Amino acid sequence: MNIVKGGYNDRTCEGNSAKHHTGKICIEPGCNNPAGTAWSPYWCVDCNIERINLVTKQMEDLLNNMRKTTAERSHES
Repeated sequence: MNIVKGGYNDRTCEGNSAKHHTGKICIEPGCNNPAGTAWSPYWCVDCNIERINLVTKQMEDLLNNMRKTTAERSHES
């Protein structure tokens, strides 16, 4: 596995450099930027940042809802 220093949302990170470009354009409708990052060959850097932020938010919301449900159930017992 290749360890990438920095992070998906750091535009200066090696994982977001042109060396990961696939020669294709981003699959996000209306975007014509070069596709390819260390995290995905399909999205450009900007769309990939937005996508991962959205997935992260959804996972955080899911986790918070699970915690809330668990706390409510423990009070019912």
